[in-house]
Amino acid sequence: ALRVAGGAYLLWLAWGAWRVSKEAPETAGKQRFTFKGGLIFNCLNPKALVAWMAALSMGLTPDAGTAQLVVATTACGLAAIAINLCVALAFSRPGVMSVYARLKREIQIISSGLFALSGLALLRSAAKS
Repeated sequence: ALRVAGGAYLLWLAWGAWRVSKEAPETAGKQRFTFKGGLIFNCLNPKALVAWMAALSMGLTPDAGTAQLVVATTACGLAAIAINLCVALAFSRPGVMSVYARLKREIQIISSGLFALSGLALLRSAAKS
């Protein structure tokens, strides 16, 4: 059931990215995305922390103590904050913003395809089990 839900969610993300790729391009000054806005947006997005935690869970043994779990969780949280800080800093730069604005359609199409392939693979694996 979790694989089916995950696959459906990825297909929904694919559809959203595809729709965005078909929208008219924004004008250069239409959207002002500052460092503060980017940092807040990225820090409120828990995907980085969840991804680090998923990777870390493979390294923790079942008999890991509370202290080890707290240290590992803190390390994952700090890594997620560092990554989000770098993303916010990078995308608040005018040069990066203009390159992204120019390539937004292609990025959305590629993202849509990757989401769709991942979603279909997850649904396929759910059907096999």
